Amino acid sequence: TAFYMAEKGFHVLASVRNELDVSDLKKEAKERNVEKLLIPFILDVTKDDQVALAAKKLEEFLKDHKGKKKKNIFLCF
Repeated sequence: TAFYMAEKGFHVLASVRNELDVSDLKKEAKERNVEKLLIPFILDVTKDDQVALAAKKLEEFLKDHKGKKKKNIFLCF
């Protein structure tokens, strides 16, 4: 789903389980030419610190794109 949405032009914030998954996702995103649209982050919803970090990443993304041309955003958990 994450790659499908990125290939359709959405900015995708995609949760993964660990650093290896981050690396794998980034590699495949580059191969599919969507590395600028796919933003992986580690998230275990049972860990409050990781949930807070995910919220911060989304907040930073929205802040960075405030006032710019409207972007489509897809969250993939």
